[in-house]
Amino acid sequence: MDNSFEELLNYYPIEQCHINGGLLVVPIKDKGIEERYKIRTDQNLETLKYEKIIDNLYYIKNHPKLPENITRTVGDIIKFVDIIFEKDHSVQNYEQNSQYDDQYYAIPLYAFIIPELLEEYFECDDDQTEQHSFKDILKLYLRSLYPVSSLLPIGSKYEQFPFIIFRSYSLNELRSKLFTDKYLLNSHEINVLSLILAENS
Repeated sequence: MDNSFEELLNYYPIEQCHINGGLLVVPIKDKGIEERYKIRTDQNLETLKYEKIIDNLYYIKNHPKLPENITRTVGDIIKFVDIIFEKDHSVQNYEQNSQYDDQYYAIPLYAFIIPELLEEYFECDDDQTEQHSFKDILKLYLRSLYPVSSLLPIGSKYEQFPFIIFRSYSLNELRSKLFTDKYLLNSHEINVLSLILAENS
């Protein structure tokens, strides 16, 4: 960089990534994800009653109109709930490893530009942040760009650095359509701008 910015072309990107709007989206198809959770259970809590959960799950499982794959999944959930409620006042550890070809993580670009402001926001515990968590905002923004599923982390609290891990089977296909030779310009922002200009003319 001291001599010429041309030298930057000799450096390969650390990871393949896409910038879409205010998000940095990085594919992680060649990497596994390890999830570790600690679940504190208490059958006496008003907000978490074992009997009520199990009754509702069995009601769903025995519903005659549900397809077999859903009832099978609900059966697995019942086994999981039985495990985590095995002892009162205990902490259950849950670990899971996964790897998918259609998996990505997304980080808002503001996390690199104004990290101090985001940290200050995450430390705030007022009712406004509880009703509209940062994860919910990220999720809605991401779903406005791509069809997504299997969102992680399962919680909505960020201590310092916001991120979201998701799966999207059609992300690559949608991105490739942006760069076809059928269109001179293809972008949501320009399309909206064109509509505004057409309305004003």
